[in-house]
Amino acid sequence: MGTTLEDAAKNAAVNALTNVVGTFIDAKTLVEKQTKINSAIVETVKNISKDVKSYSQGSISYFEVLDSEKANGIYRVTARVDVVVEDFKAYIRKSAIAQQDISVGLFANMYSEKDQLKEKYNLLIDNIIEPLATAQVYNIELSDPVPFKDSTLYQIEGFRTSVVKERDSIAFTMTIRLNPDFKENMVKTLENISDHKTKATPSSCLGERTIGYTYCHHYDHYQLCNDCFRLSVFNNKLRTTDIYHLKDVIDYGGELTQTSQTWSKENPYLWTLGGRGMCHSYSIEQGQKPLAHLVINFLDSSNNTIKFVEIQNTRRGVIENWAEPGVGTMVLSAKESNILGVRSKNDKILFSTGNSGHLLTRQKDPISTCRSNDNSQHFSHVAVMDELTFWVVLEMDESTLRNAKSFDVEYIQP
Repeated sequence: MGTTLEDAAKNAAVNALTNVVGTFIDAKTLVEKQTKINSAIVETVKNISKDVKSYSQGSISYFEVLDSEKANGIYRVTARVDVVVEDFKAYIRKSAIAQQDISVGLFANMYSEKDQLKEKYNLLIDNIIEPLATAQVYNIELSDPVPFKDSTLYQIEGFRTSVVKERDSIAFTMTIRLNPDFKENMVKTLENISDHKTKATPSSCLGERTIGYTYCHHYDHYQLCNDCFRLSVFNNKLRTTDIYHLKDVIDYGGELTQTSQTWSKENPYLWTLGGRGMCHSYSIEQGQKPLAHLVINFLDSSNNTIKFVEIQNTRRGVIENWAEPGVGTMVLSAKESNILGVRSKNDKILFSTGNSGHLLTRQKDPISTCRSNDNSQHFSHVAVMDELTFWVVLEMDESTLRNAKSFDVEYIQP
């Protein structure tokens, strides 16, 4: 019906479409979205005319006025309206209900990507970080102890300390080597899960007032992915570093820490994979664990422990600048670890390892610290060394000097 034949024809089309709407939208939605649904229907029929005998546009595949009559100024029409229901259903859901069909496989792809990211994260934690953090894959070699003042650390490298009495102290080297089978598997894993790899060499930044890595440590210098988690692997013999870029790892770790106030006790080393990497402070209250720390045992002729020195972690969860008055100190041997620069005179170290006693560490500018320079500005968040040598200097008492026949080093799990 309508006051004009034109209006009556359009209203016939509206009535037909309204009847169709009721077949796929529930009554509650019809009431809640009535205005929007009506507007969408009106928009659909706006071009329908009484003069059109055959009409096809949008959701209406065919329209024809079959009969009409006028009574008391009101037109009544009988019309044929053929509706393409699926097209009309999609149009109403999109226009009136703000509903959009999901492309085939979208959710499946998203789920698959998230599942792959979870797998990548777990591989990093379970296959790389945890075995290193717990020192399960370390091979340790100790040198014979000598009086501190007779050591090459004192005689040649010129190291001096006020932490211990120099005349009452011994010195020895502790060389930590990465298990070769573990390294091979680690590299294979990183090759498979990383999105990109960059190589840094001792001569990568020569000409920029630097020797080797010393000042050329910022991610911009190597065109690294700033938003990626970056794990570097240092080759002791070649003095090169492979930097593996892993997208979304930092964000995924952030999601895990935000969903639980206690982080995840199932992944106690999540703290190492954050935006600050090894510069992040772990929190035992949040279910996290520090790296394993060192204990040096002095044994008598019966292999009984007569003295032990425990080298504790700092609040960051790592052994960092250990120097305990009256007990001892530990320093990295840059020469034995083969991280000196490429020039023969006044060699500078390529980088600082940041923490001691572990091959899971950092590569950073020697003059910067975690407090002064965010670790994300350096070219890796976490670094893995294949070999490092540390000097350990310990002050000895008379009883231990008299009775100790041997010593060993062990890692204590937190």
